[in-house]
Amino acid sequence: MKKHLFSVVFIFLACLILLTLSVSAESGKTGSCTWTLDGTVLTISGNGATADYLNRNQPWGLLITDVIVEEGVTSLGEHIFAEHEKLASVTLPSSLTSIGVHAFSHCTELKELTLPENLETIEGAAFSYCQSLTSINIPASVINIFETPFSHCASLSFIEVDSSNSRYTSVEGVLYTKDMTTLLFYPPQRAANTYTVPNTVIEVWDYAFCGATLLDYIDLPDSIRRIGYWSFERCGAWYSAQNMSYDGAIYIGNHLITMKDKSLVTYTARPGTVSIAEYGLNGCSHLRELILPEGLQSISDTAVTFNNQLRSITLPKSLSYIGMSAFNHNDSLTDVYYRGTYADRTNLNLNNLNTALLNATWHYDSCNNQAEHDWNEPTLVRKESCTESGELSYYCPTCDLSRTEIISATDHAYGAWVTVSEPTCTTTGEKYRVCKNCDYIETNLPKELGHAFLEWVTDTAADCTTPGEQSRRCSVCDHTEKKGIPAPGHKPGDWVLTAPAKCDATGEEKKLCTVCKKELESRVLPLIDHTLGDWTLTQEPLCSKIGIETKSCQFCDYKEQRQLPMTEHTYGDWKITTPPTCLESGIQEKKCIQCDHTVADTVEAAGHSFGDYTVAIEPTLKAEGREDSFCEHCDEVISRPLPKKEFDFTIIIILVVILGVAGTVVLNIAVTRKKRK
Repeated sequence: MKKHLFSVVFIFLACLILLTLSVSAESGKTGSCTWTLDGTVLTISGNGATADYLNRNQPWGLLITDVIVEEGVTSLGEHIFAEHEKLASVTLPSSLTSIGVHAFSHCTELKELTLPENLETIEGAAFSYCQSLTSINIPASVINIFETPFSHCASLSFIEVDSSNSRYTSVEGVLYTKDMTTLLFYPPQRAANTYTVPNTVIEVWDYAFCGATLLDYIDLPDSIRRIGYWSFERCGAWYSAQNMSYDGAIYIGNHLITMKDKSLVTYTARPGTVSIAEYGLNGCSHLRELILPEGLQSISDTAVTFNNQLRSITLPKSLSYIGMSAFNHNDSLTDVYYRGTYADRTNLNLNNLNTALLNATWHYDSCNNQAEHDWNEPTLVRKESCTESGELSYYCPTCDLSRTEIISATDHAYGAWVTVSEPTCTTTGEKYRVCKNCDYIETNLPKELGHAFLEWVTDTAADCTTPGEQSRRCSVCDHTEKKGIPAPGHKPGDWVLTAPAKCDATGEEKKLCTVCKKELESRVLPLIDHTLGDWTLTQEPLCSKIGIETKSCQFCDYKEQRQLPMTEHTYGDWKITTPPTCLESGIQEKKCIQCDHTVADTVEAAGHSFGDYTVAIEPTLKAEGREDSFCEHCDEVISRPLPKKEFDFTIIIILVVILGVAGTVVLNIAVTRKKRK
């Protein structure tokens, strides 16, 4: 037993030591700085930048709740606090100048954060998925904000920028560049259901309106040249736009945002389209021909990608910008029809990442219309014949455009028709003719002439239900053709009453054919209501049973009854059925004089009635006596003692007197006798 107790104590102490170690402070290096963990509070100190944690392998774990970055630290590395879902409090020093990529990404409990006054750079997605963050203040010192810093911050309702900031500004809580040419981010919880983007804006960042579910309508100006990736993901205006798609494409304003119908083979963008957003025409696996209208200004990065069947693209002369990799991964693209000149193409500044576009054959169209092309002499590609067209090829050196001209086939030069056989009423004829140029023989089979029938004759007349028959005879070949005369069907008359409805029997109406008098249809007339008399008492109500009143129909045996409530009982006098005793109560009953219904009640116990006391044991000089009293109704007895008798000297005196008198008498007798002697 002692050994077992010792083991338990040992294990307890070991666990206590481990627990103490687990909550005690830990520390280590991170870049040029050091870190210390005290419970769930992390402190970073030192001078310079921290390390990056691209693999989310932070040595302090993911369970910290508080971060204190001390003065001297200048940069927070990539992913340094990413996915710290319990982090709720952050203190940043004035020495901090840079916050790295995804530094606070997925810190879902972080509700507020004060950025220090000397901060210069906020890297991409630095605060993405901070779903509890409601507002952010950007100090005047910030000069670099990279894309999607606040994407998926679902609770963010306002972004404030210091008015003296030279690069960025906030208009009603929406983040812009200072010159108002780029919209960086629209807070998802901003309290508005419509928003008009200023016409100074030429670029909308990736995820700019992401998650803005309160926003039902966005007015995008035609000035915009680039719309980023998923700029309107889960935005209320996005869902509204889906309901107003144009030929399978979803637009916001004059901007093509994405293709809703990925199954199109040919697509012509809507007239008036000014830009195509990133991934706007992505993954249309069946698309073979794409025609973009005049007036289109820009095609954003990666806008027309992964369309594996795309063969032909028509680009307008108005196009001024094609983004990086805008036409990448269109491996089947062979022809680009450009409405500008080769010189116009050079102004598009196509980069090497648009490999599919660069590798395709470009066809230029600088002439205003086909009549003004400077076509050279045609080249005969194929000579025409009786059955096949010919082809001429023309080339315009002005715009590097080629065209073909089809020469119609000459058709056959036939001789006269030669009749082989004439057609009859039921058989075709035959004739042929021969081409004088190529000896081609064309055969013709004149259709059969068909019968020349006389008028129809009625053989059997039709009645209401039985069809009749007609026939007619061909006047050429005596062929007889027959056809049926359809039965005209019955002609229903009006409804006729055959049995009137009663209260105990339904009625009937019938409809007969006016021609053959056959019964065509019958219908049942519903019962009529009963005609009831007055209520009559049929059973007197008593205290033991209900009464009944009845009223009867005057025309049938139908009756209706209703109940009358029972009367009160009429009781006689009380009679004692069990007399009470001295100690126990009795029972008395009374009965209803009509129904023998009995009710019972208790009679209180009478109590004892004791008589006078009588001596049961006489008292003596040595012992007490006793006297008893008996109950007049039962055998109950109560007793009480009689006191002992006291000694009575009177008796003794009487005895002495008696003895004295007797002695005197005896003595006198003796004396008398003696004297006599």
